[in-house]
Amino acid sequence: MHTTIHPLTAADVHAFSALLDIFNVVFEQVRADRPDTPHLQRLLADPGFLALTAIRDQCVIGGLTAYVLTSYTHRQSSLYLYDLGVAPEFHRQGVGRSLIRALLQLAVERGYREVFVQADADDPEAIVFYRATGAREDPVHQFSYQTTVAGTS
Repeated sequence: MHTTIHPLTAADVHAFSALLDIFNVVFEQVRADRPDTPHLQRLLADPGFLALTAIRDQCVIGGLTAYVLTSYTHRQSSLYLYDLGVAPEFHRQGVGRSLIRALLQLAVERGYREVFVQADADDPEAIVFYRATGAREDPVHQFSYQTTVAGTS
């Protein structure tokens, strides 16, 4: 079966919503508080945000999201691959690899300096996947601070 990769635009909220449903399954998230349609349209229209979907038989079967990070040390920006997910019934069919290839091609076309992604140490499948797609592994420690914005939790 043939899979095509499509970059999403602000007009593709329905496809983006389908991708978010896949992310919820793949990442085992239960999110009842999905942002509303105007928010998703603004996000998809933002040139600093990218979303690609994998389509088979006119259905979204996977996709990825990425953020453009403008550099102060280089003229070229970088891309941060934030999420990549494929519906479980389509695992091991080359869909994830196709998404990575499409993202790398887009990065070349737009002149981005690099694409990078993080994988949790306790997610061996992701680590194996990114290694298999040719990513260079860098030993780093990630630190995060939890913040609370008024009205959210």
